[in-house]
Parts: sequence; C-alpha cells; structure tokens
Amino acid sequence: MINKRKGNQKRPEGIIISLLILTVFLYLLVTFIGLQTDIKEKKVEIDVLSSQYQQQLAQNDELQKLIDKGDEAQYIEHIAREQRNYVYPDERVYFDITPGSY
Repeated sequence: MINKRKGNQKRPEGIIISLLILTVFLYLLVTFIGLQTDIKEKKVEIDVLSSQYQQQLAQNDELQKLIDKGDEAQYIEHIAREQRNYVYPDERVYFDITPGSY
C-alpha cells in the first residue's frame, strides 16, 4: 500500500532526468548555432584573404615584369610623382586654383 502510484504519475527522478536531457539538448543546440555562425564568419574572412592574395600576386607579377624590362627607374619616378608629389629640382609645377576647376 505504500507504493500505490498510478501510471499517470511520474517519479521525481524521471522529471529530473528529463530536465537534464532537455538542458543538455538546448546547450548542444546553442553551441551548434554558435559554431555555424563562426564558420560563416571564417568563410567570409577566407574569401577576403583569398582576394587580397590574388591581388598581391597580380601586383607581384606586374612588378616582376617591370624589373625584367628594366623600367624600374620609370616606375619609381611615376610612384614618386603620383603618391609623394615629388618633382625634379629644376622643374616648375603649376596648380590651377581657380574656383570650380578640378
């Protein structure tokens, strides 16, 4: 008479085990979703780095062609004029400062 439980009543141990299983499942689900997000971010990063790598290879090929032709002095002059605004000592450079001219 002490153990007169019906089939509908659950034992406390069963409820605890069910909650534990549910908690583990939710943890695994959240971890899985987080890992999928990390994977997508890394794929984007790989695409960006791959693009940068291809650009660097193209630039290296261009520089190698310049070196092979012997035009490196001309290339250096071009870069100095364009990026550093360098000029020859006896060279005169004029700037158009009129409004509206570009």
